Amino acid sequence: MMPSGTSTAFGEIKELGLQENKYRLVIASPVPFHTKTLSFDVCDSNLLQNHETNNEYNIGDRVKVRFHPKDRYSNFLQLDNISLACFDSCSLCYSAIEVTETLQIDCPACRNIPLKGHRERINEPMRLISCSKKFYLYSVGYRIELLPENEDLTSVSKPFVCVILPYALLYSSLRNLKIDCVYNVTAWRNGTGRLLDLLEIC
Repeated sequence: MMPSGTSTAFGEIKELGLQENKYRLVIASPVPFHTKTLSFDVCDSNLLQNHETNNEYNIGDRVKVRFHPKDRYSNFLQLDNISLACFDSCSLCYSAIEVTETLQIDCPACRNIPLKGHRERINEPMRLISCSKKFYLYSVGYRIELLPENEDLTSVSKPFVCVILPYALLYSSLRNLKIDCVYNVTAWRNGTGRLLDLLEIC
């Protein structure tokens, strides 16, 4: 019998390692117009064993996970099962779509989302013009300002801005960024403004 509130998701393993006698598993799961982070503390290492190959899963593996809340009042997730998976991305909302033998006409994840709920996907070279630590309501975070490569500070456009807080997957890599360098940026744009939900900068 499955636990109450069981869910499934597709995603890519971003973190997997032993910490204080338990494994930390972090998966980036593409959902409509967003990427959700699923974090698990796994005590049973057998759960992280790929029984088809007899090897452990690795960072970068594309997987399907089944999980449930640890209890009805908790935000913590309990991993039930993990397996290698093949999935595609919706061309509109970029959420994960399971690859099947039948032709997929549309994306079941975003077809019912009204147009006002859609966001623009950005994937282009941008110049980093600022990266500074700031105090926010509950923690310290990085405030990043970016300009498209073909724009400069004298242009009429304001820079794109994003805030990265400590729980974000990108947080630990930001210290390696250099001001005035050009990086390939993947992000969701919030509305028509210049605020970005940053997915990747490399």
